[in-house]
This record gives sequence, C-alpha cells and structure tokens, in this order.
Amino acid sequence: MANTAIRPRTQAAAEPLALLLWVGINSLSLFLSASRWNLWPGAPKPLESTAAWQLLVVDAISLAVFCPLLLSNGRRAVLIALSTAPFLEIAGFLAGVSMRHLAAAYAVLAIWLATLFVWQNAMPGRRGRMLVVAAAGVWTIGPALLGYLHEEFFLAGVATSGGRLIAWSVLSMLVSPLDGEAPNIFAITMLGSFLIAGAALAWVGYRRRRGHGEAVGTVVG
Repeated sequence: MANTAIRPRTQAAAEPLALLLWVGINSLSLFLSASRWNLWPGAPKPLESTAAWQLLVVDAISLAVFCPLLLSNGRRAVLIALSTAPFLEIAGFLAGVSMRHLAAAYAVLAIWLATLFVWQNAMPGRRGRMLVVAAAGVWTIGPALLGYLHEEFFLAGVATSGGRLIAWSVLSMLVSPLDGEAPNIFAITMLGSFLIAGAALAWVGYRRRRGHGEAVGTVVG
C-alpha cells in the first residue's frame, strides 16, 4: 500500500527533472551552434549552418539513452515532443532550412519518440526498459557508425556499402528531410512496424493488468 502511494509522488518529482534535462540538452546544442564551436575537423562554414542537423542527432541519441526518464508516461512524452518544436525552429533559422523540411524532420522525430514511448511501456520491469535503451542505442548509432567506419577505412570503390548501412540508421532517417531527400522507405516502414507492434504489446499488457486488478477487487469485495 505504501509503495503504491509513493510511486506517483516519485514520478511527479521526476517530471521537472526530465524537462530540465531535455531543455538543457537542446539549449546546449543550440548554444554550440550559435557560438560557432568547431566540433569536428572539416565542419562546413559557417559553423551554424549545421545547427538543425546537430540538434536532430543530439535529440535522437538523447531520447534513446534517457527514454526511461524522458518517456516514462504519456504526459511527459507529450511535453517533450511539444518542447522540441521551438528548439528545432531556432536551429532551422540558424541553418537556413525551410519550414517544410523542418516539419518533415520533426514528423520523423515524433515517430521515433512515439516508438520509444510505447516500447518503454510495453516492456515490464527495469530490465525490460534497459533492453529498450540498448536496442534503441544500437539502432540509432550502430548503422551510422559502421557506415562511417566502412567509408573511412575501406576502399572508395566499395563505399556505397557504407552508405547503405547509414541509410538504416535513425539518424539518417531524421536528417534526410533537411537535405530535401526522402528517407529510406524500408527503414521508415520498419520503424512504423515497431511502433505498431509496441503499441499492440503495450495495449495487451494494459488489458492484462486491468483484468488482474478487477479480479483482485472482486476477490476482496
């Protein structure tokens, strides 16, 4: 009984922390772009021209790593999604990206956020949530990292294989609209499939918990 009463209080106390973390991450990304910090050799000039790309990459990775805190309930997930829009608009202004391309990238980011949210709620227990973090991290960073290593250290004649690996990354799906390109249709389809599967699994778990609660209430009554 005590645990049941304490848990909502703990979640309520963590909500400002989650929003503060998210606003801090986005603010830091914009600050680095606006102040023209050179984060890697050979960055395009002017340095703020990559602000939107940088923000999307940072947001995608942050959602994957911190999803147990950022997306623990529906209210928090909606607040995170809504608070992202003004940061992305500012980044687009710095980078000179059109609103149409920003909206397309934001839509992909929203799908990624929703996918992480449903799987966070579909997987029971702390171990299940950590598995979601690990899988999301691999999908976000893995293909892009492998593609980069392939292009950097393999022969130029076979670099197209590296490009195909990068196309399956969540990062590639996010930044493609900024370049006016369509994301990999197969990768988007797979992301949508994971969203639907996670939602179905979360619904089954919710119905099971509700049925169990009603059965317990009937026995007690």
